[in-house]
Amino acid sequence: MTSAFQFSPLNSQIYPPKTNSGFTILEITVVLVIIVITTFSGFFAYLEFHDRSTLKQISQIIASYTGDIRNDSILAKDGKTYGVKYYPDSIQLLKFITDTNTQTLRTIRFPINVHLTEHNLGGIEDTIQFAKLTGRPAASGTLKIESRRYFAVITVSTTGQVSVTEPQRL
Repeated sequence: MTSAFQFSPLNSQIYPPKTNSGFTILEITVVLVIIVITTFSGFFAYLEFHDRSTLKQISQIIASYTGDIRNDSILAKDGKTYGVKYYPDSIQLLKFITDTNTQTLRTIRFPINVHLTEHNLGGIEDTIQFAKLTGRPAASGTLKIESRRYFAVITVSTTGQVSVTEPQRL
């Protein structure tokens, strides 16, 4: 009759039989590979999300400041007109003292991975000046803003209304 326990004559105690327990190197390697793949896919998904949300936030900020400057022109603050000058890495909010003399009210810089790549304003260079009381822009058109993987289009209509598209893949 065999027993599930072994008797040790040295110390007169009963021990269960030895079994191989633990993980093999192959099992540990498979688990580590699964963890690494999951981590990298999550990391790249986060980068995509961050890139898209940064572009969306910056394009909404540009649209908001453009709308605010338009409102200042409608209110005819200080009896002056106001406008926005667009650069590849920033925008400037302007007060027009005279037709040729402007005062920079504020400069808003974009994050390093966001750039204004195209503008089709149909006016003088890359500046929009809004008329007093009506808020109509001297130039209207579109601005294309890009990040590493996405782009958005900001539209300034002939009435001065500003709209932004959702970021789309390049």
